[in-house]
Amino acid sequence: GMIGAVIGLYAAGTMNMSLSQIRQHYTRMAAIPETNFTVGDKDAVIKKIVEVFQSEAEPDFLDGVTFQMKDGSWINVRPSNTEPVLRLNAEAPTKEQLDDLVGKVLSCINS
Repeated sequence: GMIGAVIGLYAAGTMNMSLSQIRQHYTRMAAIPETNFTVGDKDAVIKKIVEVFQSEAEPDFLDGVTFQMKDGSWINVRPSNTEPVLRLNAEAPTKEQLDDLVGKVLSCINS
């Protein structure tokens, strides 16, 4: 960890940029932090999400359910084993596409 921190500080100093500016250079997708949603029936909500997104991409059930869209967007919804929550992770090429994906998931959770 210490070596990585020193390299990061060295790069920031030689490039005359802050670490957040350097990070923005390498960030290619709009993303949300992992977000938790409390739900009563995790399996029913996941089933509804599969119904909504299966026309856009093939579901992958390795860890919850993941959809990788043709435009590079993806979502993963996975149930917690210890809490009544679903965890959502998502990325998309643009903020608008990300908002659309998250909105579709929210509509499944809230209906």
